[in-house]
Amino acid sequence: QSRVYKEVEPVVESVLDGHNVCVFAYGQTGSGKTYTMEGPDNNRGVYHRAVTTLFSAMAERNEGCLPGQSVSFSTSVQVLEIYKERIRDLLNPHLEQFVDAQRLAAVRRGGDLSDASTLQFDIPASVAPHSLDVVHDPDSGQVYVQDALALEVSSAEELQGAID
Repeated sequence: QSRVYKEVEPVVESVLDGHNVCVFAYGQTGSGKTYTMEGPDNNRGVYHRAVTTLFSAMAERNEGCLPGQSVSFSTSVQVLEIYKERIRDLLNPHLEQFVDAQRLAAVRRGGDLSDASTLQFDIPASVAPHSLDVVHDPDSGQVYVQDALALEVSSAEELQGAID
């Protein structure tokens, strides 16, 4: 995990200079994408390390200011899944409610949820009515996912809570 993060750390740190950054894992099912991005508690993955780096660096930059001055940062998070050429917003509250209801139903049926993160569900159209679209704004040059939820966060713990 450490070696992989060292490769992307300069890109992550460029956020503090005003660059937009997206770090993602791509590969076949079972190839280690989730392990690389999340990692176990004793060997955190890329996104946990990135969050720690960013909030530590923001605090350091603020501490380095002259008395009476400060630096202001605005931080938001989006969590998207691209699967079978469809983009889903994993922070969509309707999607979370649906998945929680499905997990509860599985428990009531006597299912084993010792690793609930492995449960797979077909998401109905009423919860995820359409694939989100990637949009390029020619005026600003920005590329973004239209209608994706972006949560404002002010600490590493708040951001981790949004992702977990």
